[in-house]
Amino acid sequence: MDVLKTFLEFCIQEVSLNGRCESSLKDESWDRIKDILVTKHNFVATQKKIKNQYDYIKEKYQTWLSLTKKTGNIYDATTNTIQMSNSE
Repeated sequence: MDVLKTFLEFCIQEVSLNGRCESSLKDESWDRIKDILVTKHNFVATQKKIKNQYDYIKEKYQTWLSLTKKTGNIYDATTNTIQMSNSE
């Protein structure tokens, strides 16, 4: 979990500082993230692998976000659940 947390924190930092290249991070950003993961966690992965993880997490987040924005759905942060309306 620590590797994932580090990964997400530095993806967010890279987007904030350096922006994106279309829907992904820039090549230089991926290189920095790979270096950070090796340095902090001794975690070695290819750019393709970490980009796939980024895309997977982004897709999960977008799905979660659309569920929470539907009328009648309420997100409960204490239980980490979404209370959905009866029709859904």
